[in-house]
Amino acid sequence: SASHLCFADVERELAHTGRFVWERKLVEVHDLYNRYHLGQLSRLAEQIEEGAADALARDDMLHWSAVLMWSHVAHLMRDNPEAAWADLDRAAAAWQVPGGQLLHDFWRLQAQVRIALYTGQPAAALAALKASWSGLRHGLFLALDLPRAIAFDLRARAHLGLAAQAHGDRSHHLRAACKDLRALRKIELPSAAASAELIAAQISLLERDRAAALDAFARAEAAFHGTGNELFLHAVRIRAAEVSGDTTARTRSLVWFQARGVVEPESFVTMLSPVGIV
Repeated sequence: SASHLCFADVERELAHTGRFVWERKLVEVHDLYNRYHLGQLSRLAEQIEEGAADALARDDMLHWSAVLMWSHVAHLMRDNPEAAWADLDRAAAAWQVPGGQLLHDFWRLQAQVRIALYTGQPAAALAALKASWSGLRHGLFLALDLPRAIAFDLRARAHLGLAAQAHGDRSHHLRAACKDLRALRKIELPSAAASAELIAAQISLLERDRAAALDAFARAEAAFHGTGNELFLHAVRIRAAEVSGDTTARTRSLVWFQARGVVEPESFVTMLSPVGIV
């Protein structure tokens, strides 16, 4: 992946030039995000453990808390959401950076939504998003393409999860997901375009239009493949296979998750794509 090589090149350059430790550590934290989307989950879990141990050995609580913000992924891989919530609380307590609270809050929000969706609680995911949205807007996060794409994708997933559960006003959640889909389509990033197609496919499923859903899943698969996002690529393949009835393809991608240490692939896929067969 070009993106992974970019991070590796930056890390080597910082090490070669003897730049500040915090600069190298910031690259390591960004690399966790990178490995997550590349689907390098086993290495991600190892890197989280190594990074946390290194930070504690150096008494670097800032880096420790930043790494801990990603430990929820390793805990969810082991089907341990309780440990994921506990580490998130520990990270929040350790983070004390003047002027750095907005970034920390954004990291925490992403983790909260992932854990809530994994555990089948889209209402909790949406509550976290509503509580944080004003801060994101005032902190200018929503003025930046990547954070904006992440935020709209997470909110759309929460609404889709609620619509799939027929929670409250189903039509309201469906309209809200459509609104976030339109916002995603305006962001000129390949990752946003891929996320938009996956959201569109799930909306079509909720509207019981399987043909449109399969078309959108096909576009999403091509888009995620183009960005090197193996994690979402296999989630898309599982959802598409559920619609088409291709049990072989579905099993193949479930095994892909299991091979990377995911104990409950079904829950992991629900986190990434909340809507299955309706």
